[in-house]
Amino acid sequence: MASQQLPQIESEPRSNLGSRAAKRLRKDGRLPAVVYGHKLDPLHVSIDAKWFSDVLRQDAHLVELATQSKTEPCLIKDIQWSYLGDQIIHVD
Repeated sequence: MASQQLPQIESEPRSNLGSRAAKRLRKDGRLPAVVYGHKLDPLHVSIDAKWFSDVLRQDAHLVELATQSKTEPCLIKDIQWSYLGDQIIHVD
């Protein structure tokens, strides 16, 4: 079985939560995202919007998420779109 190279994304932790902070992130070209699972507390991060849309076009469902301290594989569980369905507004 051949091993597949997972796309890697850099993330930045975010402390400001809520709709106003998310709107500011999107204006700066970043997407709010939440990483959860493995019996750990949810981690709120922001990722580059352009990079994520490129990965999504390649039908990638599994990515390597690089946080400040470590890199680990993450499954893209849910994507929230704008009401017109033309822009991504949040990723789980």
